[in-house]
Amino acid sequence: MPQTAWLRAATLNRVVAWHLALLRDLHWQPIMAALGAGKWLGPSSLWGTIMLLRGLFWLVLCQLLGTAINALFLPMLPGPILGMLLLVVFLLCRGQVDEPIQQAASSLLKYLPLLLVPPAVGVMAYAEAIAADFWAVIGALVLSLILSLVFAGWMMQKLIERQARRREQP
Repeated sequence: MPQTAWLRAATLNRVVAWHLALLRDLHWQPIMAALGAGKWLGPSSLWGTIMLLRGLFWLVLCQLLGTAINALFLPMLPGPILGMLLLVVFLLCRGQVDEPIQQAASSLLKYLPLLLVPPAVGVMAYAEAIAADFWAVIGALVLSLILSLVFAGWMMQKLIERQARRREQP
């Protein structure tokens, strides 16, 4: 087996083991919380905990599949990004967001500011490298801002048209 294929297989093995350990660790906490050991991420009943677990399962599964695709086929794209794209495609095919996924996402959304700490530390740690490529960074930021504004405007127009069509239909 070539060196890169072996490395990809070893990386995938580690990623699968990490995700399975995460699922194992997340499995018992909400059940204990529902049985009276306190609340975990919000649900207060066993049914709410089961719904939360189902949603977390789908989110972690999409991330795992994205990481597998990254390790096996597309090493230039991050696995979590591929997983998020898989989740978007899945939700577009379904046409709706199920309650378990919505509940898990809204529970995790409370902790979103914690995800901004590592990039902030990275900016502080690599300030010299960023300063050396200052104009490239500024150019990328301006380009991404313009593309984001154009996309947001286009999406808003589509949503307004969709809402108008729904109002017209009895």
